[in-house]
Amino acid sequence: MKKIISLILVFIVIVAAPLGAYASESIALVKELAIMQGDADGSFRDNDTLTREEFVKVTIKTVEPEFVSTNSVSPYSDVSYLSWSAGYIQRASELGYFSGYPDGSFRPYEEVLPEQMCKIMLKLLGYETENTTANWAQAQITLANNKGLLADVNCQVGKPLLRKDAAKIIKNTLLSQKNNSNKYYIEEMGYQYHHDVTIISDRNVLSGYVSTSVGVFKMGNISSQDVHRQGDIIVNSDNQIICFLPSEQNTDEYIVKTVLPEGVVVFDKNGDKLIAFDDDTTVYEGNITSSYMTLSSTLKLGDKMRIFYDNMLNINYFTVTRDAILGPVTNMNGSFKTEFNITNEFTVNKDGMLSSADAIKDYDICYYIQEADTVLVYSKKITGIYEKAFPNKDNVQKIILSGKEYEVSTINAFNKLSANGNIMYGDNIRLLLDKDNKIADVMKMSENESIVGFLIDTGLKPRIDENDEQNIEYYAKVLLTDGTMGEYYTSKDYENMEGNTIAVRFRSGKAELAVLPSKNNISGNFNWDRRIFDSFKLSENVNIIDVANEIQYTMGKGKKIYPQRLHNAEIKAKDIHYIQMDNDIITDIILNNYTNDLYDYGIVLKDERISKQMAMQGTYELNINGINLKVVTPNTLFPVYTGQPAMFDFDNNTPVSMIRLNVLEEQVSKIDDLYVYTKEGKYLLSSDILIYQEVVNTSYDGRRYEIIPISNIDYTKDVSAYYDKSEKAAGRIRVIVIK
Repeated sequence: MKKIISLILVFIVIVAAPLGAYASESIALVKELAIMQGDADGSFRDNDTLTREEFVKVTIKTVEPEFVSTNSVSPYSDVSYLSWSAGYIQRASELGYFSGYPDGSFRPYEEVLPEQMCKIMLKLLGYETENTTANWAQAQITLANNKGLLADVNCQVGKPLLRKDAAKIIKNTLLSQKNNSNKYYIEEMGYQYHHDVTIISDRNVLSGYVSTSVGVFKMGNISSQDVHRQGDIIVNSDNQIICFLPSEQNTDEYIVKTVLPEGVVVFDKNGDKLIAFDDDTTVYEGNITSSYMTLSSTLKLGDKMRIFYDNMLNINYFTVTRDAILGPVTNMNGSFKTEFNITNEFTVNKDGMLSSADAIKDYDICYYIQEADTVLVYSKKITGIYEKAFPNKDNVQKIILSGKEYEVSTINAFNKLSANGNIMYGDNIRLLLDKDNKIADVMKMSENESIVGFLIDTGLKPRIDENDEQNIEYYAKVLLTDGTMGEYYTSKDYENMEGNTIAVRFRSGKAELAVLPSKNNISGNFNWDRRIFDSFKLSENVNIIDVANEIQYTMGKGKKIYPQRLHNAEIKAKDIHYIQMDNDIITDIILNNYTNDLYDYGIVLKDERISKQMAMQGTYELNINGINLKVVTPNTLFPVYTGQPAMFDFDNNTPVSMIRLNVLEEQVSKIDDLYVYTKEGKYLLSSDILIYQEVVNTSYDGRRYEIIPISNIDYTKDVSAYYDKSEKAAGRIRVIVIK
């Protein structure tokens, strides 16, 4: 069964209003079939009563659709041969459907009663009722109601029938099966009648045609509002849809956030919602019909899903419209509100995290999801040198920025980067990236602007210039404070600056680097819940990296740190290389190897040491992150021994340090995904915790261990936890050993 899984109440919109829509569909059908007409001014006279002469025409055009009245006779004393109805009345009398009164009159203007119309319509379908019964009128109404001819009709025995209700009875008759037959009456009139059809698309190879779930037809009375709806269609002999009768459907619209194995996560005004689909759920995209299993891997942030449910709220099918959200827009002084015409309260998601309107800064790229009153904000910016456009500057689809390729996604960025723009090869520019990491906008940087980062590596590498010529040039690889790696061509070798915090400026198409002195006099508690470090406010999107610059390294080390990682940590001034602020709000932090997250962790399987006179050498068999390896350290002995969990620092596979971990001097009673529990308290686990279970091995004089999941821990054994430093200093439990 197709179902919807939600953490909140689903609000359903009904896309077919039953009464008004039913009346208009009935009138449209009888007019299209020329069974009933309105006045010359287009009025159907819905609330006028139906007359006998009008009813005669209804009957004849239903029985003989091709009949043409000649108006050549006067069949009754009160029907002139000049009357438009004379020919119809004559033919109806010949076929036995109508007769005059004893005085020779027909009374063409007399009002028709519902039981009279029901009698004729039942006769067309092959049903008869006795005229001699005392309650003849009620018998007509009862049988007609049982056969569905009075669905949505408002009538009463003995009271004149309104034209709009007559149209409904005709429609119900045409779409009913004849007695003892599986054919619908309208099919006997030469039309095709298809049930539960989905209108797939009005975009076809042939103009004026529409794709449906049962074939391709001339559009006829299909409008763009009918696309993707479900209902019945009536098709004439010219393969044209003359009438679409939409079903009563429930529908909802959502914007895709992401796709998980369990289903699709969508944006909603009350929070994210998970919607689960069967693999074979039908999906329509344009004029293509697919299944959820086939299409799910292509769904991405910003796509719109319109889901159609049945009356039991089971999912029938859904449609997909790509990139259906508003944007991207480059914000300047709150301009995104004007661009999106936002006047109400809205939710902010910045760089994938719940945020606030205050966090939206100038040059951020914004989108607006109307369905969820949510603004998506992306602050990722890439700085470098504009080297080349592909395929050329007249048709910019991609560019090379400082050796890396980026795709253009907006006309705004295209205009600036193309031959008609003011940005030239060799210019220092900043790319503003959209939700798909494509170029949404471009800023030209002045030579006075700089970016801050940590110099990881330098060297020489080939570079293809705008003339497709290859040159060997110096380059610098810089870890920026947002955690991205920038690579820039430089005019000289900056190897002596590796492992330092630097400022990068651009001049004449090359990067210039300068070492930044330590810029920090802040220390204290880092409280992410309150967004406070010491007494200073933290930006909602604070950038943090942790770096190491040991002199033993051949290149620097660094990684992005999320602020949650530092919550409640006490950070001293010496633990920070650099802090950048904007109006007294901390926006960027470069830590001085504070978290120990740059190291590897594992256990010593065996150690062997040689220390004689002038010679020393260590041989260590290790398991690091689940991988066994053997290292030899000439002239160096590290203070770690067989069976000890340890912290390892390597440079190009050469050990720089091995430091044994501290054991938690408390009995472990439980471990979950976040904590180690003891009787005295709980202790935070590292996100990449290693759990070793000792394996007995008599053929090896070292130790053997296997990595096991948390769920397999046997607490009847000796379970020990090892940590690098205290939680107050951002330490974590790094290794669990079970013996």
